[in-house]
Amino acid sequence: MKMHRSLSLATVGTLVAGGAQAGIIHHDATQSTANTYYGAPALLLDLNSDGNLDLELNYSRSSYSYYNSSGSNGDLWARALNDSAITLGGPLDTGDVVDGSLTFGNENHLANYNYWYSRSCGRRSCSSRSGSSNTGSWNNGYDTISGYLGFGLGSGSDVQYGWLDLTMRHDGYTVVNGWAFDDSGRAIAAGDTVSVPEPSTLALLALGSAGLVSRRKRSRRV
Repeated sequence: MKMHRSLSLATVGTLVAGGAQAGIIHHDATQSTANTYYGAPALLLDLNSDGNLDLELNYSRSSYSYYNSSGSNGDLWARALNDSAITLGGPLDTGDVVDGSLTFGNENHLANYNYWYSRSCGRRSCSSRSGSSNTGSWNNGYDTISGYLGFGLGSGSDVQYGWLDLTMRHDGYTVVNGWAFDDSGRAIAAGDTVSVPEPSTLALLALGSAGLVSRRKRSRRV
């Protein structure tokens, strides 16, 4: 008589836990940038909690006013620190894949806002002029914009990809809503917080389920 061996779900769970795969690590956060123009420190983030800083968000806004002119300036720089890199260009949308196919660098000028006003008077009348520009990579006129900044931690073939969820005002003031990265080195979709099991893990779970069904069938025959 042939002997049929099957794995219980408890056994499968033990095996899966014992050989747990790396995956997505997600951090909820609500952190705001302070105005470094007035001496506040830049917002510094240790994204993988290893004791080394990975990212700097440096926000500054200033204004000026003279007798016949006034204006304001706002800037937000994202800078990669130590052994990290950030995506260049505009914000990523939900579902965009963060991997080695994107363009990474050390610095991204997210907001570059400028406004000016001037007034001049002659003998008979006065005239005024004003203008503004929003030329940062994330700027969208005067609209507040939300999106993802991609990042990579590590170098060479040992890079962990992740995303940073940002809400940025037109003048550069920004709120960090959270971030995530996949410590297995696989690509990650912007906004994704759930790890997909490795094929070997799925096969093991399927094997355990099949064994459980087989045991139930045999018990019904008794």
